[in-house]
Parts: sequence; C-alpha cells; structure tokens
Amino acid sequence: MLFIGLSAGAWVKAMQGFAGVESIDVVEINPGYTELTADYPELAPLLADPRIHMHFDDGRRWLRRNPAARFDAIIQNTTYYWRANADNLLSSEYFSEVKRHLNPGGIAMTNSTGSFDVLATLQSVFAYAYRYRNFVYVSDHPLQPDIKGLGRINRPDGTPFTIEGSPPNSVAALLAGAQLEPVAAFLERRGVQGEVITDDNLLTEYRHGRRFGPMPLRALLPPVLDPFEINDP
Repeated sequence: MLFIGLSAGAWVKAMQGFAGVESIDVVEINPGYTELTADYPELAPLLADPRIHMHFDDGRRWLRRNPAARFDAIIQNTTYYWRANADNLLSSEYFSEVKRHLNPGGIAMTNSTGSFDVLATLQSVFAYAYRYRNFVYVSDHPLQPDIKGLGRINRPDGTPFTIEGSPPNSVAALLAGAQLEPVAAFLERRGVQGEVITDDNLLTEYRHGRRFGPMPLRALLPPVLDPFEINDP
C-alpha cells in the first residue's frame, strides 16, 4: 500500500487491520505530523509498525523519483480541492503518474472533497471510476463491494469487524450498505458535466476554487458549482 499524506495517521491505522497487508509506504511532506500522531494513544503504535515506511517528501516528486515502485492500493486523503497548490495532487497528469505505480488489478482511492471536477478528472484517466460518499475509487477493472470481506478486517483493538448486532451508524453498518456508483452515472444524475483538471488550467484553484474578497469583485468572476456533500445521495 501507498499513502499520499499521513495527517494524524487515522487512515493508515484503519488500513493496518486488513488481512494480507505486507508493506505500507507513507509519503508526507510535513515531518511534524509524526509528532501529532505520537500524541494520540490510539494512533501512536503505527509509528512502531515494521511494515510502515515513512518518506518525508512531496507526494508527486516521490512518485517520479521512484518509477519502479508498484502498489496494490494507493490511498490519498489530501486537503480541500480549492486550496492553493491542491491541483498538484489532483490534475490528470498527476493521476496518470499514480496509474503508472499501480499493479494490474490495483485500486486507487482519492478524497474528492466534494469537487465534481476531481471526479471527472479521475474518470478521464482510469478505465473504471466509482463514487462512494466523498471518495472516488478507480481501477483497471470493474469494482464491487466485498461484504463478506468485512470479516477479514480487524478493528483497531484487534477484534474482527462484525455486521450482526452493530449499531446502524457504525462503520461496519456503513460499509455493509456501501454502494459504489459509477462516476459517469453520478454526474449524469446530478446534471453536472465536470471538467478535467490539468497542470495548465489549475481548474479547482482559479476557476472553481473558494471565492474570497469583496462581493463586487466576486460578482465579476464566472459562476461556480457548489461542491457535493459527503451524505449527498
């Protein structure tokens, strides 16, 4: 597995529990995050996991510097699409680089943070793209949730996930009811075209990014799409 971005480490901790995980590479640009991880008793043990290899570097640069690295899963839970320089990890050129680092049959997961353009961009690069809540799952083959596979995943305390008897709003219940919708179907259902982000157009930052400043100046800018929310149907 490869993680682009550590943050406090909650996503890395979650993936530790999957059966068969042999190695986890984490690329994080800010080494200070490891200090934050160490402050949380639930997350601190991941720093001692011998399977985890930390790389303090820019995610895109690390991929280019390691052209032979291949992964079965690449997970990216990066910042809001409208923030400065976010396009460096959201453009079609970047996702093409990610694609080159996936093994055949591998899956990449990206937090769209509500951007229709991120969905459209991933769809333009990968043969199969699906939306679940605010995440996008892409691969070279069709994807289908494996509900039985939940029994092979451990909770952070080491106990296996169980669906029976789980509260309706628990993680197990949410995963059991997960529906992957093709990105094309979601965009069509919402009546949204979505535009492909490239290194040249800096789309999410300059055309559809969050607008600041006086209202008269913002009124001169072209209209923007509201982002979709995590719980949007």
